[in-house]
Amino acid sequence: MQAFLLMTLLTCLGVFGISLNICAQTESVRITTGEWEPFISEKYKHGGVILHIVEEAFTRKGLNVEFAFLPWARAVAYVDNGSWDAMAVTGSRNTDKGINHLYSEPIYVGWDVIFHRKSNSIEWKDFKDLYGLTFGAALSYKYSDEYRNALKHKLIAQVVAPKAELLFPMLAAKRFDVFIMDKRAGMYTYNTQYREKLGDTITYYDQALSSLEYSLRFSGDGVRSQKLLRIFNSSLKEMRDTGIVKQFYENFESGLYQIFKNP
Repeated sequence: MQAFLLMTLLTCLGVFGISLNICAQTESVRITTGEWEPFISEKYKHGGVILHIVEEAFTRKGLNVEFAFLPWARAVAYVDNGSWDAMAVTGSRNTDKGINHLYSEPIYVGWDVIFHRKSNSIEWKDFKDLYGLTFGAALSYKYSDEYRNALKHKLIAQVVAPKAELLFPMLAAKRFDVFIMDKRAGMYTYNTQYREKLGDTITYYDQALSSLEYSLRFSGDGVRSQKLLRIFNSSLKEMRDTGIVKQFYENFESGLYQIFKNP
């Protein structure tokens, strides 16, 4: 009888232990975000490449991820007041509103590069070497102080396009010499919208003009945020070391996240 009771107790404890493990495995991380095409969008598969990386990093460590697409101001507010765990993503590491946020290792590093026609390659080391050229520019794009100063003093000329994606056919048509765009965003646009029509006629210089790192921003710097930060950074490093992050970005440039939605 005692043996039977002992076996029953052990069985119950085993089941209870399994239940606890299941609960631990299904802990959720709640993350706010907003539309940032072509990297993040509610209409893309996995919400786009950046959210896919975030989701994959946490799920590899046994956590579920819940995303909320919101206007950016509200996405920030929900993280500031602690009602959500983190925001994906931000390019700012400054302290906002007196809150000491924690920032993850970079999920995405944006590199501004110069796109040009392959038939019109230019040797340059410094932005000053580009003086005298005509640049294509998009109304929505934020250009550096160096660029705007050169334009102000008429050291470069500019042709404006209403939308950034129109810079590619305009460059092919020789409306201007070069244009500046984020490297991956540019290759995504070219591969998904213009490569079939324009062929392999446009490329970019490897040398970057500037870069900006984009990270998860966690709610405050409390115990939970520190724990989630450690988990995410560890998993992200593993994904980088094994080539998974690189593969995700190659898939992005090929347009594999476009239009489709999660089933």
